[in-house]
Amino acid sequence: MPEITVTIVDHTNSPQLTPLIQKHLSDIFVDLLSTPSDVGVVNIRTTAIKPKADDQDLVLHFVENIANSYVAANMPGPPIKPIDGGVTRPGPNMTGSEFYKFPTDQNGNSMGQFKAVGYAKLAAHEAMHNVSGLNNDKLHPQGGVGGSPPHLPVNDANRKAFQAGLGKIPKQLL
Repeated sequence: MPEITVTIVDHTNSPQLTPLIQKHLSDIFVDLLSTPSDVGVVNIRTTAIKPKADDQDLVLHFVENIANSYVAANMPGPPIKPIDGGVTRPGPNMTGSEFYKFPTDQNGNSMGQFKAVGYAKLAAHEAMHNVSGLNNDKLHPQGGVGGSPPHLPVNDANRKAFQAGLGKIPKQLL
């Protein structure tokens, strides 16, 4: 039976919002993991502190905005585009993923706060990049939560890509 353990690290001080995101994200992950013969198992939690190493398969950081990027601060690389609702940065020793509480449009203007399901879709999209190792050119044409912007429902291409990466999830940015 496919299984994943996920930690959301809340850098936004949003204790009322993160449980709602967690519920929607868990539902999306169950869909990504499920096969015709097996239902996926998702263990998901939220913390405001750095998680312990080897205590989860996947870590997703929830940060205020690009200016407060935890990934960029800890994994130098190219600038994050203003239109990105999150980023996943693979590195030689680990991969870091985050999604933003206040995403912006292509001009850098805030798009306001989303509903919890909107954040869950952003988080699932970054999780797809992280677990599958697919870049934008390969992931976005899939549509569903792999699309840009991500949307529901999860589709078969999303499930196939996510499940293919389960045995090779990279070390995570804690």
